[in-house]
Amino acid sequence: IEPRYHATAYGVATAVQNLGLAVAPMVIGTLMPNKNCATKEDCVRSYQNVELLLIGIGGVGMLSGVILNLVDC
Repeated sequence: IEPRYHATAYGVATAVQNLGLAVAPMVIGTLMPNKNCATKEDCVRSYQNVELLLIGIGGVGMLSGVILNLVDC
């Protein structure tokens, strides 16, 4: 990007990061089990859903990084 837009680009990147930092805990909170799970399997399943979400977010991040590196080449 042109040098005169660097500050705007950093601002947009920071805003997107802050949005993710605000939304991710709320999504994870909805996936977490209640204090009083009906069964142990219900509690374990809820934690597995959180782990799958985090794995998915990590995978999207890695894929985005690879794509950005390929485009940059």
